[in-house]
Amino acid sequence: MSPTVPHSYDIPHPSSLIPSGVFAETERWFVCGRGGAGLHGWKIYVSCTILNMKTILEATVPTLLRSDVQFKYVKDINTLRGLNAGGFGYSQIGKCLVVYMPQPDDALINSLMASLEPFRNQCPVVPYAIPFGGGLPLYYRYGAFVDEWIEINGESRADDRWNRSNAVPEGVKDELRRFVAKDDPDTTVGSFLLTYPGIEALVQQGKTGIFRSLNLNSEEYQEVVLKFGYPNGQVQPDGSDGCTFLRRELAFYQELLWRGLAHVAPKLVDSYDDGNHAVIVMESIDGPSILSLRMDGQLSVDHLEKCWDIIQSLHQNELYLGDAKIANFLLDQEGNVKVIDFETSGVIGQTDAVPIRTFNLHNPLVKDQKFSDLISFLVSVLFPYESGNYGSNERKIDLQEYRLLPPVNDAMGWAQERLSELLVVLEVEAEDTLGGPG
Repeated sequence: MSPTVPHSYDIPHPSSLIPSGVFAETERWFVCGRGGAGLHGWKIYVSCTILNMKTILEATVPTLLRSDVQFKYVKDINTLRGLNAGGFGYSQIGKCLVVYMPQPDDALINSLMASLEPFRNQCPVVPYAIPFGGGLPLYYRYGAFVDEWIEINGESRADDRWNRSNAVPEGVKDELRRFVAKDDPDTTVGSFLLTYPGIEALVQQGKTGIFRSLNLNSEEYQEVVLKFGYPNGQVQPDGSDGCTFLRRELAFYQELLWRGLAHVAPKLVDSYDDGNHAVIVMESIDGPSILSLRMDGQLSVDHLEKCWDIIQSLHQNELYLGDAKIANFLLDQEGNVKVIDFETSGVIGQTDAVPIRTFNLHNPLVKDQKFSDLISFLVSVLFPYESGNYGSNERKIDLQEYRLLPPVNDAMGWAQERLSELLVVLEVEAEDTLGGPG
């Protein structure tokens, strides 16, 4: 279940920021200002997190009002969380406050830079936009204000928002380049990454990027999976970010090694952590995920039993997965199952557990880390992926309802049988806790 953000971090309504009250409202945005920005021009992005968006708005909105520009900002914490997680597209990460500037406005830019000085190195990077540099949460690009087309020198063309080189399209003079600070390149992490050049981006999220890469240290051709934790990426209420999650994953790999369980996961090839960046390099498993087998109608009870055995062996050694689901189990070429993604894994009983889960188990009794693992896994077998509904509301799970779903195959029946057994145990424990049924 998603953590509750403290009330002090609630995003202010425009009525508390804008004395004139000139604003409009869409499903996800407050749109402020009198309009008339035109069809395209310079877009300034102010990146925020759930921890600082309120104070960033309070610091920047007065400047925007004085400049009489149109701007918009995300209207609630859940939208902000989804935006920075990459839920609305990787290119949208960090675009929490968007300013529409038809022509360069030196006074506006200088005022924004001064207002954002206290927030250096605190916010996520905006992909495919140009940073003003110096750690400021301030970025820009030239693009469409209204739709996905821009007109340059009389020619209409698509607004390419997925390519950093097109942040300032050909034919447009970069009139904001003079404001960009020259940052010193970070050669340490760069040198590490050069050893594992990327072939393909597998997953791009707010907290991490996962890439298919080459291992240049290997004497033979070897593909690996490189996982990069993004600083200030998908910041949580406790301040943890993408690097925090990856450090948890690396620590869990060490736990697996110390407890003789390294064989249940892909081999750890290499890692890097300089305090600002965190990277993990893992063996590449050439095989499908158990979720893929489920979607292709090839999931068997044997596959599920192998996953279940891994979860049980972890529990017997006082470890838990956290986000236990069939998408995080892979089948290799020899028919062995491996488990991946330890960003929310840890030692049973530890107090720094990360609360991110794929499914919201709508049952207050599911607090035990072992029960949570087991029930999350079973729910992941039964979840109706085919419906295409993966939003937060669709992930609120009624366990009793899942127990009563009509089984359509042996794998689903296997999961329901175990879910029923676990729910009986939970009900008994609840009665014991409350002194018996009322």
